[in-house]
Amino acid sequence: MTDVNLNVISEKDLGNKPCVIKFPCGLPPQYYIESEPKFQSYSKKISGQPKRSRVILSATEKVEYESNTIPNDTETHLQNPSTSSKFAMGVYDKSKNTLTLIPTDIYDMKQSIIGYRLTLENQNTSGMSKEERYVEIKKLANDFGSKITKKKMQKMEMENVENLDIEKTAKAVGSHQNLAADKESDEKPLDLPPFNKSTSKEVEVYPIDEILPIKVYFHLNALTFSKFVETSQELDSKYPKYFNAIIQRLKASGSADTPVHKDDIEHACKILSFMYFTILLLTKKSVSELTNQGCHHDIKNYLLDTFAHKVTKDKIFLMDENRIKIINYMVILSLHLEDFVAKNVPLLAQAVSMTVPAIEKHYLRVGCKSHRRSNDERYYSLETPLQFPKSKFAK
Repeated sequence: MTDVNLNVISEKDLGNKPCVIKFPCGLPPQYYIESEPKFQSYSKKISGQPKRSRVILSATEKVEYESNTIPNDTETHLQNPSTSSKFAMGVYDKSKNTLTLIPTDIYDMKQSIIGYRLTLENQNTSGMSKEERYVEIKKLANDFGSKITKKKMQKMEMENVENLDIEKTAKAVGSHQNLAADKESDEKPLDLPPFNKSTSKEVEVYPIDEILPIKVYFHLNALTFSKFVETSQELDSKYPKYFNAIIQRLKASGSADTPVHKDDIEHACKILSFMYFTILLLTKKSVSELTNQGCHHDIKNYLLDTFAHKVTKDKIFLMDENRIKIINYMVILSLHLEDFVAKNVPLLAQAVSMTVPAIEKHYLRVGCKSHRRSNDERYYSLETPLQFPKSKFAK
């Protein structure tokens, strides 16, 4: 037996911890592994967790890999030992006879096909019928699917073995689906992002990751506005005055002893970037204008899918319900930027070309309470647990 010197590195002494990545869906193609693939690491605020979580992203030309972290948390491990534990990597130095333990994280990489969202309900897939879409989905499941996905497809086939007419099956359950859809529209209003009515924490009422999915959040450029926070440089006049108010707020936050964390500045500036592109969509209604202003195609596609009624080659068409949804999202994002007490309501109204009384209705719609200042101006705070006004929202 040989004695080995043990050296343990503290997490505090590390920058970005090294990590181990797993591919539950099977190893990536051999050419991808041999080409020294690049992995991007970024932090993301997750609802219900006090700290940001690290996310790993990598992609080939057609397939994208995104991490689902296995939390390195002892308490979580005790609650669910099958999915969480503490990990460390050991590095042995033969010349010094020393084993160094380095804290690490383990990530499961989720595989998806870039730009592909084919479902049986998809109505925009090159005019394919539901049977044709079913065949394509089955092919995708066989080629790329995990064991669970393949089992689900087998189950679907077994359930339909005596009735392969998918169109007739769909009609047979149509009335039930309509009733379910009516119930869901009451529980999940179409003009609001997903929400949590049971929480008492404002930040969890409208989780930011439900408004800005990871792919969108990742491509938002915080530097567009963070440079104005960290320097004395003046904000470009093309941006609404609301943006300058938020930047000044970020500058004033904290002190020399407790400065604002860079991650918090980056997070706020990413929200501002998304709000700017949303304002462009609302006011310019032009796809090329979004592109010219540096809107990444993933952000642009998300904006169009979420808010647009119809899109031609360059023109974006918005109905009244689309505009209502856009303004609701904007006031919710403003609450996130102002610690859930919105005091810059007139400036936000100006940014989206609305009157103050009109935008105030949207703050009430999303569950805010109205307060009056001494100068007779109103401000709005998000109330918890979330309650919507009893009367239906009116424009």
